[in-house]
Amino acid sequence: MTSTTKAPWIRAVVLAVIVVLVLGAVYLGMKKDESTVEVAEPAGPVLEVGDSAPRFTALDKDGLPVDSDALTGRIWLVFNATWCSSCRAEIPEVQELANRSDVEVVAVYLRENTADVRAFADRLGLEYTQVADPNGEISSAYGISSVPSHVLVEDGVVTFKKLGALRADDMNAALD
Repeated sequence: MTSTTKAPWIRAVVLAVIVVLVLGAVYLGMKKDESTVEVAEPAGPVLEVGDSAPRFTALDKDGLPVDSDALTGRIWLVFNATWCSSCRAEIPEVQELANRSDVEVVAVYLRENTADVRAFADRLGLEYTQVADPNGEISSAYGISSVPSHVLVEDGVVTFKKLGALRADDMNAALD
């Protein structure tokens, strides 16, 4: 074989390697850390512990109204998204929390529609209230800019707020 017959083959292999390296670099550059995904800057003021909880009215995954004024006692709001792997990882702990008799859990899905929330919750067998927040209005009112995030409201006042995933013992400590 002469060098002229080897050259096209070698050039093709070199070109293929370069294409793979460039595509790999682009993929790695675009890949996001999903442990806490930034979704937007809060539109409203940042909500602090001790502030009055913003009021909201929304529809749950089944189309039934959820009015924050009608929720009494201790309310644990978990802000999440169906595409968030950290949110999904903490679902067993959130479900365990929802099984407690001294707190009501409401999941608020950032910029998600009701059909997607319903499909997600039904597929996972979630038994606590699921609310779509398609325009991010509830999330913005609570100053939430990342998922997952957690807010505990007691008697209309924010008593705990944490951006990022929590373990069951962290959730229980916030309630005890």
